[in-house]
Amino acid sequence: MALIALAVAAVGCGSSNPLSKAEYAQGVSRAIDAAAPAIKPTDRDLATGTGGAGLARDIGIAVKAIRNARTEIATLTPPPSVVMLHHRLLSILDSQAAHYSAAENAAANRDVSSFETAQAGLRQDNQALLALVHDFKAAGVDLR
Repeated sequence: MALIALAVAAVGCGSSNPLSKAEYAQGVSRAIDAAAPAIKPTDRDLATGTGGAGLARDIGIAVKAIRNARTEIATLTPPPSVVMLHHRLLSILDSQAAHYSAAENAAANRDVSSFETAQAGLRQDNQALLALVHDFKAAGVDLR
């Protein structure tokens, strides 16, 4: 499951008026959908260990897409019932961006050990995202 990131502080939300659950889900989905085309091929290459010489470049593109999506999601004001889940999402996206960046550096430096460590971190991030999507759904927010 491809998803997103950026290093904006997870402290504040967007406007002072909370969105409805449907509006919030739409905003998150829009950000994720915009990032997915850059992330999905990179995820496939990371999982299979393919990608060749352009892998570091492709990972860099994915990092930018994750950070852009994270920035967009951070501007959303979630419904009060999912504020904590919103902050978890931002935190996971930050972690994902950091692990992708580590993979990018490792690929550029041909550092197999660091690359494998970054891959393991990304697998944990993806598991955390899957669990979070479930928690959002249980709270009445369907992120698809």
